[in-house]
Amino acid sequence: MALKQGFGQRQKQIQKLAMTQQMQQSIRILKYGSEDLHNFLSNVELENPFMIVNASHSYVTGGLDHQNEHDIAEFAVEKKAQSLYDYLMDQVKLTMRKTPIRDMVVYFISQLDQNGYLKADLEKTFKRKRHRQSFDA
Repeated sequence: MALKQGFGQRQKQIQKLAMTQQMQQSIRILKYGSEDLHNFLSNVELENPFMIVNASHSYVTGGLDHQNEHDIAEFAVEKKAQSLYDYLMDQVKLTMRKTPIRDMVVYFISQLDQNGYLKADLEKTFKRKRHRQSFDA
């Protein structure tokens, strides 16, 4: 009769999602229709003196009336026409530091046509870049 002794480790990982009160309330509020939401906000307004609910909205079943369309348009984000060049340059400014790679990206962006196609000859571009690097070294 032989006895064996040994050491071992076991790792167990458990993930649980607990619905907090705030999450449950958020889900309930998202399920409300426009009238129910207004009633809920009116009740909250009675409980909280610092909250003011604008009661001038009218509700129409089956669609939006003119007043509601105006309210939605009030919060609509104005989309201004932005060129591809402007958009890409904004992204470069937001995400890249000033490095030689950034300079190359800016160069390639400047070589795009209005359809987004690269009009630069890549072989000439890389030869020119290697030529510059040999002078810098």
